[in-house]
Amino acid sequence: MKLVRLIATSLLLSLVLVIGVNAFSQTTQLPSAIPSGTTSGGFGPYDLLNMGTALKTYKMLCFESQPNAGQDTCLFRDYQNHITIYDGAGVIREGGISTFPGSYQGTTSVGITDTNFHALVAASSDILLPANTTGVANETLKIHADGTYVDAAASLLNVELMICQTSGCASGTVVAPAGCSITTTNQANTLTNGQFTIDCTLVATSTVGSSGTFMAKGTVCANLGAATSAALSCFADTATAASSAVDETKNEFINIGFKFSTSNAGNSAIVNDLVVYEN
Repeated sequence: MKLVRLIATSLLLSLVLVIGVNAFSQTTQLPSAIPSGTTSGGFGPYDLLNMGTALKTYKMLCFESQPNAGQDTCLFRDYQNHITIYDGAGVIREGGISTFPGSYQGTTSVGITDTNFHALVAASSDILLPANTTGVANETLKIHADGTYVDAAASLLNVELMICQTSGCASGTVVAPAGCSITTTNQANTLTNGQFTIDCTLVATSTVGSSGTFMAKGTVCANLGAATSAALSCFADTATAASSAVDETKNEFINIGFKFSTSNAGNSAIVNDLVVYEN
């Protein structure tokens, strides 16, 4: 009896190994309709290598419904770090996966001697938002920034999110979504190294593409006391309408703008941290 059981167990193990090898020996064949470097489904190019009639990508996990059943269902990350599924018929982009497009840390002081907004992050250091990243309704971006300011005269403080087609935001089209452009009450004191923060959420509306819009909601907190030890005062936006149009089909850059209501040669501000998350 023991011999019979041993033989049966050996046969079963051999069968499992044969099936397992057969199930995972198939080369995944992805369609050549999605060649490397092109746009598919409006979501930007995928990080694929064109291998003739097959496409291959690194860090891909594929599943078969049965051994050698044709094209597989595959899960992988594209070049924008999106979780993407190939379902045997096309590529779809999955939502609900938190990605981390970029961050910035700096100590560079920007002089703000007039009453205009000035970008606080220099060109080539602001955060790239690749084309078509927000080209689908309800796609969400979360932005956080914090820094310090110096005011040499009593002034209102103004902080805003800037979405720019040119890195550094010194030229070209600049959109400051109304819900993420907020003014504090008066800073009646002169203060060095006063703290400020801005938190902004952008949700793509049903209007997407070259004239895409967002619902933008934000909060700005700032030190309005006479000393840096004073508690920060927080201000929420009052926007109820969608933002101005943003061309979501082009690369955009995320920056933070700052201005004072009273001009003074001694005014300046710094962004110490800027972080952009995509949901």
